[in-house]
Amino acid sequence: MPDKTGKTRLQILHEIRSQTGVVAPQLRDLPDVPLEGAHVWRWFCDLGSARSSGMAINPISWNDMNAYFTLQRITPAQWELAAIRALDDAYLKSRDKGSAVVVKGAKGLNSMMTRKVK
Repeated sequence: MPDKTGKTRLQILHEIRSQTGVVAPQLRDLPDVPLEGAHVWRWFCDLGSARSSGMAINPISWNDMNAYFTLQRITPAQWELAAIRALDDAYLKSRDKGSAVVVKGAKGLNSMMTRKVK
């Protein structure tokens, strides 16, 4: 989900890696998406990039999913819809203000990105 810069956290981490050579632990430890579920991940990313927000980030609505799948001429299976809902729930929980990490300055960012993750 884009922040105030219009970029997702993942995009920012990739840019930092390409500009500085520093690889964040989050990039080193990314799991591979199983081939059988890659299409669901793509759908989730597409839907998430167009999600509405106001004072808070909103979940992906059933209307948005219906419009997306109708326009794409896709008839998703129940498990695929359930997977998108589960991904969205996990995403929204990850965006909880209590789980955010605040880093001040480049030195703080570098130390956060280069420390060992347990």
